[in-house]
Amino acid sequence: MIGLFAKVRPVEDGDDVRLARMFDRLSRETVHRRFFTLMPKLEGSLLRRLTDVDHDRHEALVVQVGDEIVAMASYHRRRDDPTVADVAILVEDEWQHTGLGARLSRQLSRLARARGVERFHADVLADNRPAIGLVHRLSDVERGRFEAGELAYDLPLRRTA
Repeated sequence: MIGLFAKVRPVEDGDDVRLARMFDRLSRETVHRRFFTLMPKLEGSLLRRLTDVDHDRHEALVVQVGDEIVAMASYHRRRDDPTVADVAILVEDEWQHTGLGARLSRQLSRLARARGVERFHADVLADNRPAIGLVHRLSDVERGRFEAGELAYDLPLRRTA
């Protein structure tokens, strides 16, 4: 079902408007799980940071259904070690548990690996069971480091990812 309606593609010009609309459809819980805080709107410098990609140091993929974005996965390489990138995934509530997060993370991993990224780093709220489950399904990591209500995962990218 996903493949018939959903198109995975890199972020492009004009996606800031689509991403802001997606944000308006998110539940408070989803916003908190992704951004670790509640905010009424996605705008300004944070919106620019999410959509201003160079397709090397910063990559972002979206899932588009019709004219709407329903999911996004991105990485930002670390300045001190460009073989490590911070990764984040956001899936609109209605599309959660459909496989979009896994699909996006696999495609993002392939792109990152081809560009020299060897490891993703992910910070996850300790009560975000869906994200923790995704981390464990997609990597060989056994557990994250716990600190202040968050789990920090270092995820080696498989050469075949």
